[in-house]
Amino acid sequence: MLKSVRALIGLALMGALAAGASAQTGARVWEETLVIPTYLVEPPEPNPMFYAGRAYQGAKGPDVSRGYERPRGPEYKPGGKAWMIGGAGPMGQMHVQLALEMNEGPAVVVAYAPCMPEHGIADDAANRQAKLAVDSRAFPLFTYDPRRGSSIAERLSLQGNPAVKEDWTKSPDGSTYDFISFAKTEARFGQHFDKEGSPSVELQRAQEDRLH
Repeated sequence: MLKSVRALIGLALMGALAAGASAQTGARVWEETLVIPTYLVEPPEPNPMFYAGRAYQGAKGPDVSRGYERPRGPEYKPGGKAWMIGGAGPMGQMHVQLALEMNEGPAVVVAYAPCMPEHGIADDAANRQAKLAVDSRAFPLFTYDPRRGSSIAERLSLQGNPAVKEDWTKSPDGSTYDFISFAKTEARFGQHFDKEGSPSVELQRAQEDRLH
């Protein structure tokens, strides 16, 4: 009760002081409804611009191409392996390209780097999913070596992919391991399977695309 009385007295004093200050300065206090201009709600954007209006690392402004003006990033070990985190983004693609164009660069560039919460996998499953992505033809392994020749066909190689003469690979139990098998290991594809586990038409088309 005592605390409530003190609070009321404090509020009364503050009101009195504010009223006195208003009388001395000529300030006015009023209440009205304000309409603040804003943007209308638009449909969800399937390909949002995560980097819009930002300065890129290695660039001098929002133009990502400015990052090519001078060498950036770590020094790659000749003949080694390079793991590109976020290889699908603009900066990731730039670093992948720079690594591929090096005459004495890494022998293997791994640009597939899953996002655990977005893909719906465990925190320690990055290496496992990268291997399954190659085994299932979801993301075939390509090696690029400019020393092999002058044409793209000579420089690119599928060496390292399992069962290159077959459409799909085999699991240890002998069953076929295809793209749909890979999709079942990541929660992001969950909406493409019905209650019986049958894949959607879109997922089946995606699997066929990997054979052409």
